[in-house]
Amino acid sequence: MATAGAYALYALGLRWVPASVAGIVTLMEPLTATLLGVLVFGERLGPGGLIGAALLLTALGVVLYPARFSARGRA
Repeated sequence: MATAGAYALYALGLRWVPASVAGIVTLMEPLTATLLGVLVFGERLGPGGLIGAALLLTALGVVLYPARFSARGRA
């Protein structure tokens, strides 16, 4: 029931956000699970995981705050 509810809310949320935002935010699910594993269970995150997390967070910033990134370098 919890999974069905989560997917129903996700489907409803897709009506109000662009596809690029939905795609990047959807990728936050595995990152959140990984961070919970590190924080709650003391698991270790290797270099590849750290690089992947940094890339994902950077992509999220670019999608959510495009004006900050596109305005740089312009006169």
